[in-house]
Amino acid sequence: MPSGKAVADLNFLKFGLVLLALGLISAPVKAATKQVPQALEPPAIVLKPSVAARLVLNGLAPEYPAVAKVNYIRGHVNVELKVGPDGKVLAAHVLQGNPILAAAALKAVRDWVYRPLVMAHAPSGFVTDVDLKFNMNMNAVYLRPARAERDLTRQVKPPKIIRPTTDDSADAGVRVRVLVDELGRVVDYESLPGAANRLEAVQKTVETLTFRPAHWGAIPVPWYIDVDVPSVR
Repeated sequence: MPSGKAVADLNFLKFGLVLLALGLISAPVKAATKQVPQALEPPAIVLKPSVAARLVLNGLAPEYPAVAKVNYIRGHVNVELKVGPDGKVLAAHVLQGNPILAAAALKAVRDWVYRPLVMAHAPSGFVTDVDLKFNMNMNAVYLRPARAERDLTRQVKPPKIIRPTTDDSADAGVRVRVLVDELGRVVDYESLPGAANRLEAVQKTVETLTFRPAHWGAIPVPWYIDVDVPSVR
């Protein structure tokens, strides 16, 4: 025979069920999982070149290419840099410059190291650009930079693509300007006007292309070439 306490507990349970049926109390429910929206990647911090220059820990100047010297090639190479939170260069892209000088500039700046940029008590990456000057003491009129560039361009045999992509599922392609080094490797590239929004679709393909490098006489040299790179649909 149940004890008085057991009978009381049973009656209390019955009373609760009656109230639940009448809708006077609600049954406990599991709290819904709150959907937290995925945080968007914050916009890159852009530093002025003069500010970024004060953070440089290791910024060796590029070597002046011998072919450029003998052809009296001089000028500026402007390079955009993406620097990680640890101060190391993650990516470098030539914005402007002679291809021979540009390849030398890229080789140097990709090894640069910056002091980490501290923002809100934590290191942050940033984007900046550097202007590298290649200069020679040349006073003769016939050695003006523009003329030296034209003379060299006439003498250089441009690179040729060795391994194009042949994919039947690809579209007509994206016009890309590629900087090919003296070994035939792609060291930099950018889409030509009108195709900027399609560059991402062909990036992996561009990086797998191989070329026969440009030549100045028998000497291989870095040079630009425009190619149509198919993008897979």
